[in-house]
Amino acid sequence: MEFLLDNPILIIFIIGILTSLFGNKNKKEQQKQQRQPQKQPEPEPDLDPLPQESRRMEETRKPRQTRQSRHAEATLVDISEEQVREYAKDISDKIEHEFTDRKKEAEEKIAALRKQRQQAAKKASAFLASTESQGVTSPISSTVSKPSMSIKDQKLVDGIIWSEILGPPRSMNPHRSMKRK
Repeated sequence: MEFLLDNPILIIFIIGILTSLFGNKNKKEQQKQQRQPQKQPEPEPDLDPLPQESRRMEETRKPRQTRQSRHAEATLVDISEEQVREYAKDISDKIEHEFTDRKKEAEEKIAALRKQRQQAAKKASAFLASTESQGVTSPISSTVSKPSMSIKDQKLVDGIIWSEILGPPRSMNPHRSMKRK
């Protein structure tokens, strides 16, 4: 007995086993209680002073009331659908009006830009005509030459070298060495 009291680890282990056993029993009892359906109280005998015929009359009135309420709900739904249609029509009219306004503004801006372009072209042609008539050559036309499409061998080699220099680093596209094969 002293051996049990001297080892606290053994005591903790024994306590854990006992609690798990008793805990499982409690869980099983709770599950059994949940599985058993709870008994519903039985309805008490009728203490209603109304005879059965009057109850039947009331039951037949209830469906009529539900039919009337359904009709009232249907009219509410119809009214709401009509309101939704009117609202949708109003919104579509507003959208169309805004669209036409924006379209007109855009067309006016385009027309103004076309006029500006035509005026600039007229001014440029008038300026060129006046400079040619005065015998002045354009400084722009004398310095600009047409590009030649001939490719020289040295320029081709230089282009390849520069593409390797300026291209992605080799570490992004490593090559496989012969030793790995």
